[in-house]
Formats: sequence, structure tokens, C-alpha cells
Amino acid sequence: MMGTIIRATSISLGSNSSIDLAVSAGQECIAKSKTNKKDIDLLLNVGLYRDDNIMEPAIAPLLQQKLDLNIDPVHNSMENGALRTTFSLDVANSTCGFLHAAHVADSLIKTGMANNVLIVSSDVHPSKKTNPGFPYNHIGAAVLLSGSDDTEKGFRKFVFKSSFKDMEGAGALCFGSLSKFGTTGRDYFEFDIHPDYPEQMLEYAGKLAKNFIEPSNMSPAEINHVVANECRQDFGKRMVELIGLSEHATAPDIFGKYGNGCTSSLIIGYSMLQNGDNLRDGDSVLFVGAGSGPVGACALYTV
Repeated sequence: MMGTIIRATSISLGSNSSIDLAVSAGQECIAKSKTNKKDIDLLLNVGLYRDDNIMEPAIAPLLQQKLDLNIDPVHNSMENGALRTTFSLDVANSTCGFLHAAHVADSLIKTGMANNVLIVSSDVHPSKKTNPGFPYNHIGAAVLLSGSDDTEKGFRKFVFKSSFKDMEGAGALCFGSLSKFGTTGRDYFEFDIHPDYPEQMLEYAGKLAKNFIEPSNMSPAEINHVVANECRQDFGKRMVELIGLSEHATAPDIFGKYGNGCTSSLIIGYSMLQNGDNLRDGDSVLFVGAGSGPVGACALYTV
């Protein structure tokens, strides 16, 4: 049994294309991890808002081609004749997408089916232009997960929840109306965001996080950092208080620095911890994601 560790992270800015942002983040992440591209077994794309509202085909194979991840398995065959392959697919679950992808990666790594998994994210307005009505920043991120012989490190536990009764009507509905936009519908999204959406997500995610911690025989004081998908200022800080963590627990100010990064938020948050001064070997990091539905996800990670 192996542990699943975060080997490297990256953040990409400066483009209005979700594909370009994801590719740029992926390239940087691979370089930072010093991993040979031929050794990446799985590529997972968790981005939700894509160029031209592309739903089919999946974006992940397009990214795989641009990243040149084992496009020709015969050419990349190993000395023993085995073929090097990279499987790629999309995992679409909004702000919880990264944790679902990490769970998939963790399962494959622990069962020996993979050793290196690249997860990429990006969100842009489908017109590939900045739009003041679009609630998310154009941003991409990537994280490389790898197997480790140290089973005390890495992802330790996941939990996922969805509910359609607790907060009926909360969230953000997005759709492109054919009758309204006609042949230009691929350039549009309409958002219907509940006025209390941030507060309701905070309440929902906070309750999920508390229920996640309590059965684990873990004291809240043992959690050093919280990384939450911040849909408003101080979301992570308020999450720390709501869960009742130690006053020394930290939460990166994702929204303050990058705005609402949607599917990239959790990766960005951990990247900020990596690049800061507070992350120490052995620290416990609580990932908390929540989105419209509502849906929620938590994961515990040991540095």
C-alpha cells in the first residue's frame, strides 16, 4: 500500500482560453516536479467552464495531445516491450472536482494501477473574452500526485456529500438558451446565483467539515491548515472559526489574491501554502469544497 502525495503544483494566468491555461499550468507543474512526461499514467481535467462551451469531446484528451503525454505508446515503449500509456478523462463536479479527481488518483495509486497522476483545472468565459458578468476569474492550475512508500504522508481520508433538500434553490444555475442566443449560444452562459449563496455554502461546508472530523478521533487542534474554495473574501478564515480549529490554524487568502478561481481554488490554496512560510513537514491540511446543488467534499492530507 502506498501513500498519495502532492509532488508539485502550479498556477497559470494571462490567457482567456481554458485549454491554454490548463496546458500552461500542466507544463509548469511537470517541470517543477522533475517528472518525465512518459511516466505520467493518468491525466484528469476538472475544469468546468470551457472555450466555446465545449462539452463533447472531453477536454482531457485535447490537453493530453498539447502536453504530449504518451501520444504514441508504441514509440514510447519501455525496454521490456511494455507500452507506456496515459489515460485521460474529464471529472466535472465544479468546486469539488479536484477532490473527486484526487480520490480517483489515490485509489489507482494505492492499488498499483498508477504512480503519477496529473490533475489540471481552468475556467473561462465561453466567449474567450473577459466579461464583467462572469463570476469567476480566468485562471488555471495543476497538481501532480505521486505514490510514496511513506504511508503516513499524503491523502488519508475523503468524504463526499450531495443534498437536494437541505437548501433547495441555493446555488448557481448556468445555461445557454438556444431560443435566446440562437447560433451564438456557444459564447454565453447565464447565471442565476442565490443572494445568500456564499453564506449557505459556508454553512453547508462547515457542517460537513465538522462531521468529517468528529468520527476520525482527531482533535480539531491537530489540523494546521484549511484550504477551502473561496467564493467570497475571508471564506477560509471563517471556515476555521466555524469548525472550531485552533487559533494557530491558517487558511490561505485565495479570494484576496486570485478572486474566485472556481475549479482551481483548492489547488491554488495548497500552492499558496507550499510557497508560503507556514507549511511544515507533518502538518495536517483539511481540504473543504462546496458548490451548488449543494454538493460538498472534504479530504485530510498530511504533508
